[in-house]
Amino acid sequence: MKELLTRSVTGFIYAATLLGSVLIGSWTFFAVYLILCGLALHEYLILAKREGSKPAMVLAIVLGIWPLLNSFLVHQFQISGTLYAGIAVLLLALFIVELIRNTGKPFVNIAASTLGLFYIGIPFGLLSELAHSPYKDGFAPELIAFLLLILWIFDTGAYLTGSLIGRTPLFKRISPKKTWEGFLGGLVLGSVAIFILSKIIDLVPPGHLWLYGMAIMIFGTLGDLIESMWKRSLGVKDSGNALPGHGGWLDRLDSLLLAIPALYLCLLILG
Repeated sequence: MKELLTRSVTGFIYAATLLGSVLIGSWTFFAVYLILCGLALHEYLILAKREGSKPAMVLAIVLGIWPLLNSFLVHQFQISGTLYAGIAVLLLALFIVELIRNTGKPFVNIAASTLGLFYIGIPFGLLSELAHSPYKDGFAPELIAFLLLILWIFDTGAYLTGSLIGRTPLFKRISPKKTWEGFLGGLVLGSVAIFILSKIIDLVPPGHLWLYGMAIMIFGTLGDLIESMWKRSLGVKDSGNALPGHGGWLDRLDSLLLAIPALYLCLLILG
C-alpha cells in the first residue's frame, strides 16, 4: 500500500508539472522541458558508462539540449540559423576533447555522446516545434497536451487490462510483462480519450487527431520496448531512482521519445 501511495503521489506531481507547464505558457514550457531534457541526458550518459564508454558529460548534455534551445530561440525571438552552427561547434569540440583526454576508446566515447542528441535531444526539439504548430500562430499548447494525455491514458488502459486478463506476451524477449491484451486494452481506452478530446480541442480537425492519437499509442509502445531492450542489455531494472516508485527519468520518458517524432512526421504528412 505504501509503495502504491508513493507511486501515485510521484506520478501526480510528475504529470501536473509536465502538463501544467505547457498550459501556463511558452516560458514555463521551455524552462521545465529544458531541465527535463538535461536530466534525461545525464541519466542516459550514466547508463552509457555501464557499456564501457566515457562520454564528455558537459559537452554531451549541451549538445543534447541544443535542438530545444534552438527551437525556442527561433520561435520566441526569430533568431534563425543557429541549429547547425551550434551542433557543428559542439561536435568539433567533442573530437578535440577526445584528442586531449586519451581515454583509449575515443570513438566509443564520441558515439555515446552524440547518440544522446538523436535519442533524447532531437525529440525534445521536435516537441518545441509541435508547441508552435501550423494550426495556430504563436505558442499552441493543444498538441502537447493531447500527446501527454493520450500517452498516459493509453498506459493506464494497457496496465489495467494487462493486469486483469493479460496472457499473450507482446515481446517476450524484451518485456515479458507486456501483453497483447494490455496493448489492445490501451488502444480501446485511448480511442475513447481521442473521441472525447476531439470534442474539446477545436483547433485541430478530428480526423487529424485520430491519426495523431494512433501514432502516439503505437510508437509510444515501441519507445517503451526500446528502452526496456537497452535496460535488459545492461542488466538493470530501472534507468535510475530519481522518481520514487517509477524509477528514473528515462523510465517515464521512454514512450515520449518515439511518440514525439511520430507525431511530428504525421503533422508533416498532413501538411
